[in-house]
Amino acid sequence: MSFSHAESRTAFTLIELLVVIAIIAVLIGLLLPALGAAREAGRGAVCLTRTKQINAAMVLYAGDYKGYIMREGSAGTTPQNFRERLPWDVAYRPQIDAAVSPNTDPNDMFERAPYYRCPSRKQDAHNVHYVVNGFAFYADGEVDMRGEGTRAHIPQRRGPMLMERMPFPDRMLYMSEFAADSGGVMRKAWEQFAEDDVTLGQCYDVWLPRHIFPDVQPDDYRLNPAQHKSGSSGMYLDGHAKLIAKEQLATLAIWNDGVPTY
Repeated sequence: MSFSHAESRTAFTLIELLVVIAIIAVLIGLLLPALGAAREAGRGAVCLTRTKQINAAMVLYAGDYKGYIMREGSAGTTPQNFRERLPWDVAYRPQIDAAVSPNTDPNDMFERAPYYRCPSRKQDAHNVHYVVNGFAFYADGEVDMRGEGTRAHIPQRRGPMLMERMPFPDRMLYMSEFAADSGGVMRKAWEQFAEDDVTLGQCYDVWLPRHIFPDVQPDDYRLNPAQHKSGSSGMYLDGHAKLIAKEQLATLAIWNDGVPTY
């Protein structure tokens, strides 16, 4: 019995195999960006969820402490006043983490605080990836800079405040994302005095124009306006969170709480 040429052919030719490989490569090239975008969208969603979790902790804290919430934090200079002006990341941690006591800090420099980290951010020297609004404004909208650079300036910063004092919580940006800190410049500077959670945690807030404008003082630029490409996560005082365009984050108006100092 004899077989025809068509019947005896059972394998791809080299050219056909190369064509199939090329088609697969093209398909992979088309799918990878879409898969990468989907993964980043997922990480961005987790980031927003974490800011909402922090907001929930803030509300619980206010319920336990007569309606007060944390804004700009400053470690005291004596054992008696050391914890009077707690930074937000220290104050709210017990509300998020049952393993943390309200009265005894872990002093792990937030290494065991994954809820303070954005999954889109590459691993670096920082365990806290968010900053809180500590800006205080004059009645005319100017940032209150009286005594800037000295401890005399502390009363002009927004420390612990009553939530009920905020006139428009749906418009007051309370939290956004911390700067990339290339080379760990800020972390290295802070390590000179940061010996525990309070002294390190007090650094993750913004209360001076140079904190949100990179051209003013780059080594103290604490805002990351484009963690998620076109913008960064932002959480408002009323608890709603969204991606905010980088152009909007880098303006003083969005940080104004509407409570003027005089």
